[in-house]
Amino acid sequence: YFYSALSLSGPSSTVLTRNILRSLALVLGPERESGGEKETSSNTLVHTSIGSSYRIGTARCLGNSSAQEIFDLLDTPFGANEERFRKAESFFAHLDECSPQSWRYVGTCLCPTGEMIVCSWQRSKTSASPSIKTACIFPLCEDQRFYDAIVAPLDQIVKTAKEHTEETKEHAPESRDEVHQWWKTRREIDNNLESLLSNVEELYFSDSCIRSVLFGETSSAVNLSSKFADVAIKPNEPKTDELRELKVIELKERLSELGMTAKDFRNLRKADLVNLLASRLASRSEGRQGGGMKESEERSKLPTTILVLDEHLQRFPFESLPSFHNKSVCRIPSLPFALAKLKEIGGDDTLLSVNPDRTSYVLDPEGNLPATRARIDKSLHGMPTFQESMWEGVVGEIPSKEFMVHGLTQDHGLFLYYGHGDTKKFFGNSDLQQLLEPDVNGVARRLHSSVILMGCSSGKLESAIKEGSDELQEQFLHYLPEGMVISYLSAGAPCVVGNLWDVTDIEIDRFAIKTLDLFLESDGGQKSLSECVSLARSACQLRYATGAAP
Repeated sequence: YFYSALSLSGPSSTVLTRNILRSLALVLGPERESGGEKETSSNTLVHTSIGSSYRIGTARCLGNSSAQEIFDLLDTPFGANEERFRKAESFFAHLDECSPQSWRYVGTCLCPTGEMIVCSWQRSKTSASPSIKTACIFPLCEDQRFYDAIVAPLDQIVKTAKEHTEETKEHAPESRDEVHQWWKTRREIDNNLESLLSNVEELYFSDSCIRSVLFGETSSAVNLSSKFADVAIKPNEPKTDELRELKVIELKERLSELGMTAKDFRNLRKADLVNLLASRLASRSEGRQGGGMKESEERSKLPTTILVLDEHLQRFPFESLPSFHNKSVCRIPSLPFALAKLKEIGGDDTLLSVNPDRTSYVLDPEGNLPATRARIDKSLHGMPTFQESMWEGVVGEIPSKEFMVHGLTQDHGLFLYYGHGDTKKFFGNSDLQQLLEPDVNGVARRLHSSVILMGCSSGKLESAIKEGSDELQEQFLHYLPEGMVISYLSAGAPCVVGNLWDVTDIEIDRFAIKTLDLFLESDGGQKSLSECVSLARSACQLRYATGAAP
């Protein structure tokens, strides 16, 4: 019945078709053949149901090109079954061919009946076929929907934080008691968000099967041989529990012995130091098993989880779940965004690297954030790469279109924004779309710079249905959530960093400075941007209210 309904439905961007696809994924399981005909797996159905509008919009902007074909492969009309299956098969074959083995794609969506489906896709180390896993997570109560369990509580916390921020704008705390009360309220918000993330993982993501799909953990039965190898190779290296017994100064000494600098862990708490040291020791052991892998090679093979979240779950900060702590985790609107970029670089990872000499920045363009301007300006001028490269910047005024185009289209470039919100007030969606249009020579410029947007809600995606609304109840989103981060990625940006909700300026400035410091200065700039974002969260005093926003 679901297949019959699909053949009569519209594109995946409609609510009805998304619900049919997810219902079908729910009943099919990972791989299945039905009625003697080849059918797609639930993995394909889930990814087809996520981000269709983004794929269609990007394909339309790209015109007739190989990249456009990539964005079209998952959106063949459902009536053309054979063609649809052939194109989907072609898409995942290309993904298998181009993706690094250390990349793991995790798609998540909410079913119309209240469950949550999580599926993972990764190139296999031992088989010609990729590793595909799927799990269904049920609400704790029969009458509960997963949306009510995780998304609605998050929305309430974010709403409370926003209301508190608005109150502060109207009446800034002045006396000692008022400042104390402000921090008390803010820490309550931070604690509530931390509790939500911990409870969600414990209640819904603790099963070994689900952890295998979401976090990439292997079961003890499958991993016995590697555990034996670990014991044989590193008999004297302590376990995490033993590391917790060390003093802070001892933890820092151990990290220094592993080649890290004081800048890497200057503002980290003891728990973060323990996790970082455990991660470094584990990475070193993997290098031993591989025959003495160089540090740069080791980093290039560090596992990276790439999240593909549906229209509701994209608001949830999965990257800050306890099991993703200090790990490389990022998100994309839909799988073709990853494949198109991989095809573009042709397997040459260096084409995704950043050249610090090609950094440009816009600081406080509206001229009303003097404290942020002073903090960031001081930090930038204190960086050796800034002094050596003479970065191009605009401070305290609106940048010209020419400045923005030059900064965003540089090969291996980096564009930094520090101000209110994002850049749409002076460089919006239409400006980015123009970069995709061919110039007089018939060549589209496209974005080649990675982008860091350090403004309130700069990474927030909002549907036209909910725009400006504080409604906490689940709604049918006939229009997928949009935002400037989607526009930047559609225009070709390799990476975009933004904030999911409003943040306080001092805290996010601290995070921004730490991220840039880790990315450009530490260990020769070998860390990925997603890894630096993860590590920099601990620089925030409000580890979750602020640190979980980027």
